[in-house]
Amino acid sequence: MTYSVRRADPRSSPDRFAIQRLWLENLPAIPADALESRFEWLYLHNPDGQVLTWLALEGRRGAVVGCASIVPREMVVRGDTLLAGIATDFAIDRAHRSFGLALRMQRIISAQVWEEGIRLLLCSPNAASRGVFQRIGYREVGRPWRGARLLRSAPQLVRRGCPRPVARITGFGIDLALRMHNSALLLGSGGGARTALLDVPDERWKRYWSRVSSSLLFAGSRTPEYLYWRYRQCPIGRGSYFCLLDQDNELLGYLVFRRRGKVVTISDLQVLEEPLLRPLLACFWREMRDGGASVMDASLVHSGGMARFLAGTSLTTRDAEGWTGVLPSPEAAGLDLHRMLRGGSGEWYLMEDEVDL
Repeated sequence: MTYSVRRADPRSSPDRFAIQRLWLENLPAIPADALESRFEWLYLHNPDGQVLTWLALEGRRGAVVGCASIVPREMVVRGDTLLAGIATDFAIDRAHRSFGLALRMQRIISAQVWEEGIRLLLCSPNAASRGVFQRIGYREVGRPWRGARLLRSAPQLVRRGCPRPVARITGFGIDLALRMHNSALLLGSGGGARTALLDVPDERWKRYWSRVSSSLLFAGSRTPEYLYWRYRQCPIGRGSYFCLLDQDNELLGYLVFRRRGKVVTISDLQVLEEPLLRPLLACFWREMRDGGASVMDASLVHSGGMARFLAGTSLTTRDAEGWTGVLPSPEAAGLDLHRMLRGGSGEWYLMEDEVDL
């Protein structure tokens, strides 16, 4: 069977319909009732640029049987800003799913995408497609990490089979110990932290970003425009912003979180200085516990030299799977990104939401 690959026009109704049909039938993580709203949000309104998409067509009929996209993302590398691309929405119909077609699509993308000014590509593929990205030159960077912290213990004890009366009594003692530990974290950091819960990032984020961006080894840009689009306008799970503030009401750090039932997931996390991490998370822990949440968790990929930072989150490490790869453009090959990001040139981390859109 022969195939061809071409660029899609996201404003073309047939291409738009074909892409969403492929999502519906091949990407179950995208809710069926959010296909159109996610397309509008991600493909047409990304503040870092319009998404680039390629379609695979079956040769005889010309039917669309596959799609793959690159989401433009402004990144900071060694303090300099450049345009990166996040590989996403890689889907091929089951009847046409083969290593050969998948490899051909990604090879064409990696040959053409540099014409759009993109200087490096990032991917976080599933196990089934990882070999395709490795074959065309993506090299692994970073280590996956996942952490969680208990906020209320009784619901978790019940989930593990503990009778409810016993869970309530046992949970009371565990929760008391957790509160004492959290209070100790706040006292150890000097106490007196001021916090705010916001729905919209404001101009303070611009000032914060201008202070920290030049010192970062590897990170996604965090302008208020991008953060509002990424976490507040996202049709699949909107986020809120929990902030640590100084006496002048300026940002010392913040996190973005989403809540589903009693589970709170940290989607973004930034602090001006590492010692501020403990008070930020201790205050957040107290706020979420008082709001009835039971567990908070976070996932990221990091340089491997982040043990002290991860310990500062006070989250218990859990088993983490995943693979994150990077492919520089021919123009950026001199940066030697793989050696820099994996070889101990400094500390960096990317939250899971940076590479999983």
